[in-house]
Amino acid sequence: ATKQEWSYKAAAAIRGKQHTKGLRAKLQTRFRCLFDAPTDAFVFLDQDAGDTLSTLELQRGCKRIGLDVTIMELGPAVSSDGQVDLLEFLRLFAWVDIAVIEDT
Repeated sequence: ATKQEWSYKAAAAIRGKQHTKGLRAKLQTRFRCLFDAPTDAFVFLDQDAGDTLSTLELQRGCKRIGLDVTIMELGPAVSSDGQVDLLEFLRLFAWVDIAVIEDT
C-alpha cells in the first residue's frame, strides 16, 4: 500500500480530544499547527510507507518537526508490538472527530 492507500477500516468513529498536559499535548499541538488532518501527520511520520510507525520513525519524525523526544518518552504512545498503526495514532492524537476510515 502507498501512503495514500489505507488497509484499515474503522467501524466506529474516533472522538477527537484536546490534550492539555505532557508529551501527548506537545505532539498534538505541533501536529495541529503543521497539518490539516491527523492522517496527514501520520503520513508525514510514516517514512517507509509501511502503514505503521515504529518507535524510531516516531522519534525521527518528532525531531523533524522540532520536538526532541526520546524513545523512552514515546514508550507509552507505542503499543506492546513496538508499532503504532493508523487507528492507534488517531486514538492517541486526533484533535478532530474522525467519522470513518475506509479501505481504498
